[in-house]
Amino acid sequence: MKKIVEKNKGLSFNAVMGDVMKKYHGKIDGKKAAEIIKKYIK
Repeated sequence: MKKIVEKNKGLSFNAVMGDVMKKYHGKIDGKKAAEIIKKYIK
């Protein structure tokens, strides 16, 4: 997930979340993914 966030620097949270969910479709809970993304965006 960190690589996806770094690759998409400057994009909105929702855009990054969309990319993460495409890659991890059905493998990770959306709430958990959102928490992790928020840590990396800061």
